[in-house]
Amino acid sequence: MKIIIILIVLVAIGAAIWKIVQARAEENAELNSVAKLPPSVGHVVAQMDANSQAAFFHEYQKSKKSLVVAYVCWLFFTVYYFYFKKPGMNIVLWITFLIGVGEVWWIVDFFRMPSIRRDYNEGVARQALQTL
Repeated sequence: MKIIIILIVLVAIGAAIWKIVQARAEENAELNSVAKLPPSVGHVVAQMDANSQAAFFHEYQKSKKSLVVAYVCWLFFTVYYFYFKKPGMNIVLWITFLIGVGEVWWIVDFFRMPSIRRDYNEGVARQALQTL
């Protein structure tokens, strides 16, 4: 039984490290790229002049969340919902861990993490547009 638990933990760590490396490469490719913005704001930013785009990207980069940091929070601290400014969800996750079903939610969130980040960053991009 202990061996199975150790294997599961090692697989989770290995998968998280693999996802972190992938996420880092993806984030490096999307720096200040209009094509990599959420579609709901990308077309608006593409029509801006260079100075407005620079101001937008400055504001957006300040507040957007990193997938690498999200996976680190998922793996080591289980505080990734706090990272995405959803403290209530994180507290509910911890409570479900205590009753024995949080582990399933935690594993599902491993695969949902890119969409959680994308949704959060889309809100950040919309807010950055409103700020300008």
